[in-house]
Amino acid sequence: MTALVDQNYYKTAFFGMDVDESKWARYEHEAEAEVNNLCRGFFDDHTLADLQLVTDQTRVKNAICAQVEFYQDQGGITANERAASHDSAKSFTVGSFSMTKPTTSADASVAADGAIDQRVVRYLQPTGLLYGGVHQYG
Repeated sequence: MTALVDQNYYKTAFFGMDVDESKWARYEHEAEAEVNNLCRGFFDDHTLADLQLVTDQTRVKNAICAQVEFYQDQGGITANERAASHDSAKSFTVGSFSMTKPTTSADASVAADGAIDQRVVRYLQPTGLLYGGVHQYG
């Protein structure tokens, strides 16, 4: 399956933060899966070209890019990866110089597995892909 977003789009159109090439494919694949899950599996049977509006295609790409950037910013896909990336030294001393890293909200609460960046939903809402339909009972 071809990726819906390539690293060139991420850098030049979305202006995302730098992602190491060795991590790009994994982050993009997982971000695409999360977006597809939110869209109730729409991309299991469809491609971006099946979306009639170019703006909807762009919104889906941007949603994937936002999730990739979330993974990069948080230090990984799983909660364990993110927690490990926040376990860096909080203070150090060299000779008479001492420095302490301030505690951030990222240190205090590491997002759980399956966490979605809030921008993803905002990008997808106008496309209609989040709509689950109306169910009739009885």
